Amino acid sequence: MDCRSPVILTLFVPSVGAPLLADLARCPKCGHELPVNAPAGVCPVCLLAQGMNGGALSLAHPGAPGVTADWSAGQPHPSVLEALRASLGEVPRVLLRDARDEPEAPVVRPSSPERPDDASRYQIAGEIGHGGMGAVFKGRDPDLGRDLAIKVLLERWHDNPDVGRRFIEEAQIGGQLQHPGIVPVYELGSFENGRPYFTMKLLKGRTLAALLGERGRVSAPSLPRETPGADATGLARDLPRFLSIFEAVCQTVAYAHARGVIHRDLNPSNIMAGSYGEVQVLDWGLAKVLPQRGAANALAKLPDPKKQAWRTVWTEVDALVRKAQGTAPIR
Repeated sequence: MDCRSPVILTLFVPSVGAPLLADLARCPKCGHELPVNAPAGVCPVCLLAQGMNGGALSLAHPGAPGVTADWSAGQPHPSVLEALRASLGEVPRVLLRDARDEPEAPVVRPSSPERPDDASRYQIAGEIGHGGMGAVFKGRDPDLGRDLAIKVLLERWHDNPDVGRRFIEEAQIGGQLQHPGIVPVYELGSFENGRPYFTMKLLKGRTLAALLGERGRVSAPSLPRETPGADATGLARDLPRFLSIFEAVCQTVAYAHARGVIHRDLNPSNIMAGSYGEVQVLDWGLAKVLPQRGAANALAKLPDPKKQAWRTVWTEVDALVRKAQGTAPIR
């Protein structure tokens, strides 16, 4: 048998009561009509998708007698655009250029052991982050033409229902907290082996920890003392930028608190500043959802000294933010 032979569709005609042999050769992956002499017995779109997902494709279509097909990256899912093409004809493929000033999200582990075999409909480039509960991969949605982040539950927690539920809760919290300062969650799903994942915006920027570290390494003589806005270290010039980041974080956290969510892991490493004024609070994996009026009840139960301490902190924060805005603090 020719390993490149097309798949022949057999159609059943009820009125005749017998199968009718169709003369259409169809791709065994997506069902679309095959061009003449299609390589590997599949359409070029599926062949290209498998190659981009890093899979090895044999020269035979899956299921051919006596031949084994090796799809090492899992069966690629049919493209939504290709499905729409059947009814719309040609479909657009818009690809915007990258912004020049945006740093790329670096892939730290191209061959991560946490990489799922079944990539769903996404193309996965490699791991860009790793935490106690999940690994984050740089991915791409070929239908929308956008890069995204894919967070996957770690394999060691696959059979732990408690961790799995916590992972899903993180996705649901991120999906419901809709604010410019919170990374949007696009989709919650699971791979064929049952491991859950969720997709979200791929952030491009630098953490506040990195910015503060760089600021601390600036030498004292970097700016002359007479430079307007510079102090003896030459660092005061960028103070408005850091105050604006701080204000954005306060607004984001205030919104989360208004929705009854406490972050519980707020630190400079979990704050990302982009090149175009974006400031986003990351990693809501430890977030806690309070019951109705939970924050007010929690504050009411604090001893008086701790209540006063919290009021002092928030008064100072308010004064700092309003000073940066040029408005008078609330008395």
